[in-house]
Amino acid sequence: MAYGNPFFQNIFYNSPGSVKNLFATFFELRSHRSNYGTFYHQFSDYLKKSATSSSDEVISKQRHHLVDFLKFASQHTLYYKTLFQENGFDPYREDALSKLEDIPLLTKEIIRKNFDSIITTKTLPYPVKWRHTSGTTGAGLRFPETMNTLQEYHAIRDLQFAWATNIHDRKPRVAVLAGHPVTKPSRTKPPFWVVEAYSSKLILSSVNISENTIKYYIRALEKFKPDILNGYPSAINLLADAVLEKGLHVEIPSIVTSSESLLDYQKAKFEKAFHAKVFDFYGNTEKCGYILTCPHGRKHLLLQSGFHEFKGDQLISTNLSNYAFPFIRYQTSDLIKKSSDGSCPCGFPGILVETILGRMEDYIVTKEGALVGRLDHIFKDALHVREAQIIQEKAGEIILRIVKESGFTSMEENMILKETENRLGASTLVMVQYVDSIPREQNGKFRFVISSINQKISSSQNLKVND
Repeated sequence: MAYGNPFFQNIFYNSPGSVKNLFATFFELRSHRSNYGTFYHQFSDYLKKSATSSSDEVISKQRHHLVDFLKFASQHTLYYKTLFQENGFDPYREDALSKLEDIPLLTKEIIRKNFDSIITTKTLPYPVKWRHTSGTTGAGLRFPETMNTLQEYHAIRDLQFAWATNIHDRKPRVAVLAGHPVTKPSRTKPPFWVVEAYSSKLILSSVNISENTIKYYIRALEKFKPDILNGYPSAINLLADAVLEKGLHVEIPSIVTSSESLLDYQKAKFEKAFHAKVFDFYGNTEKCGYILTCPHGRKHLLLQSGFHEFKGDQLISTNLSNYAFPFIRYQTSDLIKKSSDGSCPCGFPGILVETILGRMEDYIVTKEGALVGRLDHIFKDALHVREAQIIQEKAGEIILRIVKESGFTSMEENMILKETENRLGASTLVMVQYVDSIPREQNGKFRFVISSINQKISSSQNLKVND
C-alpha cells in the first residue's frame, strides 16, 4: 500500500515511527470499507458453505455464474459482442458452454490492442479501482477492477490465513514482508516497518534488508509475535539465513508465501529456521486463478472465483467477478500441473494441484529449444550460497549470478556447474558471476530467472520440469 499521494508520502517517509504508525492506521481504516464490504462477507460465507458442498454442487453454481458473465460481456462490451458473433458463439443457447472453446484465447497483446472495447459500457452500481501488473517481461497491463473483485480477493486470502493458523474467532496477527513502500530504500536505521493497529498488522519493508539491518527485523518480529509471516519467499529467505547463521530461536507458527515461486529449498529452510508450517498462496493481479494450500498441505485451485481450463500445463482462466473489464479465457503465464487425485482429506471441493511449475518467464531455453524449469535444484546442496539468480539473453547460454558466503570453495562451484549440466545439458554455455547482492525490482520482488527471450509456450510438448 502506498500511503497517499506523493506529497503525503514525502511527509510519511520523513515522520518519526509513531507518526508513521498513525498514518498507516488512518489509511488502513480508509481502505477497510472497500476491502471488507458487503460482498466480502457474502463471498466468505459462500466459501464456508462450499467447504461442505460436493464438487458437483460447486461446479453447477460456477457454470451458472459463467453463463451469466458471458451474457453480460456479449451485451456490454464491444469486443466480446463482436468476437462472439465472428466465432458463432451464442451465450444464450442451452449448449453454450459446450462451445466455449470456440472463443479465441485472450492474451496481453490482444488486451493492449483492444483495451477500449473490452471496458464495460454499462454503468456499474459500484466503484472501480485501477490495477497495474508489473510485467515481468517489461510489458505490464493497466485495467479497471470492481470492488467486488477486490473484496473477493480479501475473502480468499483470509481463507488461506484461516487454513494456515486454524484461527477462526479473530483476525490473526500478520507480519507482512513484501513490496510495501513503508520507508525510503536508502534508510539505514530502524524502524523499517509500520504497524496498522486496526488489524494488528506489521508491515515490513522488503527493500531495506541487509547484513546490517536484519537484526532489527528479527527483533521487530519477536516483539510483535505474529501468527503468520506473509510475504515474498526471497525476502523471508534472507531472514531465515540470518536466524540459522546466528543460531537464534525464532518461532512463527505459520508462514504464507506469495507473489514469487516458492522453491523447495526455501520451504525446507523456513520450516527449520522458524519452526513453522509453510503454506503457498498463488494468484495474479488479473485475479484469474487462486491456488491455496490447505491444512493437509495440498494445493487447491478454487472453482468459486473463476472458470478454469488447461492447455497442456498452462492455466486458461475466466474471472467471474470483474464486470468492469471481463477476462474471458485469459491465457495466464501460470504453469500448473494438476494432481491425479480426485479428493483431499480436507474435503474442500475443487481442482487439486500437484505442483505450481511457475511462470512462463521462469523457464530457460536450451540450445535445442527445450524449456526447462524448477532450476532451484541446481543450488540445493550449495551450503555456502546466500542467493542465486539465472540470467538468459540467448538460447543455450546462461549466467549464474551468485552471492556466496564465507566457506564457499571451488569444489562447491564445480558441484553447481555439474548440477547445471545435468539439467540443461552439456551444450549449454554457463558463465558464473559473483556479486555482493542481487537487486530487487521496483516492487521489491526477486526473480530467480530473468530471461529476455520472448518465447511463448503454446503447450507442454517441449516443457521439462525438474522434480
